[in-house]
Amino acid sequence: MAYNYNCLKRYIKLLRKYIRYDIRILIYILLLLTFVFFNINYLLDKEINKNLVAYGGINESMTTYNIELDNDASKNELSIILDLFDEFHIENIKEIWLKFGPLSKVGVEYSTDSPVSYKNIKGRGFTRNERNSGKKVIILSNEDYLNYYSDYRTGATILLGDQHFKLIGISYDSDQSIIPFKCLLGDHMQGAFDINHLVIKTERHINKRAIRNKTKEYYNKSGKNNSEDLFKIKPLFWNAIEDIFNNFIDYFFSIILLLLFCLLSLFQTCYILYYKNQTHQSAFLYSGGSNEFLKHILYGEILITILVSFLLSHLIILGEKIWIS
Repeated sequence: MAYNYNCLKRYIKLLRKYIRYDIRILIYILLLLTFVFFNINYLLDKEINKNLVAYGGINESMTTYNIELDNDASKNELSIILDLFDEFHIENIKEIWLKFGPLSKVGVEYSTDSPVSYKNIKGRGFTRNERNSGKKVIILSNEDYLNYYSDYRTGATILLGDQHFKLIGISYDSDQSIIPFKCLLGDHMQGAFDINHLVIKTERHINKRAIRNKTKEYYNKSGKNNSEDLFKIKPLFWNAIEDIFNNFIDYFFSIILLLLFCLLSLFQTCYILYYKNQTHQSAFLYSGGSNEFLKHILYGEILITILVSFLLSHLIILGEKIWIS
């Protein structure tokens, strides 16, 4: 034990001497590695943050689910899905595409407590009473208004499918027309619309097995054919990971070329460093004239340089964020 400790102590002492002796070459390696690490870390940080922010962050994306419908779902099937997810406490319907002829992507305002703020709108948003009672009112997107209802003015009644809605606003920001969520639940809406896209946010993580069992239980009680293919559940977190991966494919060859350049330069520099110390008599005597020990010294120098450059690249990125903010 004492022998190993003395060897380590001697190694560290010699390593410090070699670092001082090789400081110029080590600084060159440090700058090279810092440049490489900075570019890779910057790319990782940029792409990961950009995609996670788009999906609301890690926690948000882990409890937000894309409900993949094999076929267009009706009002009854929407009710089934909402009942199945009720125990996980639905916080929001983040996206929904309703087919209300002639419109194909009508959305909903789900919250009954916190009204959505429409900044660039002609007319008005939904009132609390309209959201809570599910009145048939609509805010058209500007695109839908120009394409289908340009002859109407706010306050007029328009026809969606076989349902009459009061036009209360025209949004210049939204990419889809919006109705209060609760107006979908009335009996008069039976057969009035189809759904082909649904994204929900729950308070708790969804247990897929529990959902599958509840789906079987529902079909058994209703006497209908069991259809586990009514929908599939996919957390948006995996959509974010997929987007990150797809974006990295675009940078793949650039990263590979950068790494190859770094490795080639590092190999050449390490060879020069080793040859320099081997041929320099006073430096070589530090190691006791042992090539093997000299290699271990070189490994130590490179390892320390890699760690310092990695830390330095992160500090540069952190400093940039602080400066920007």
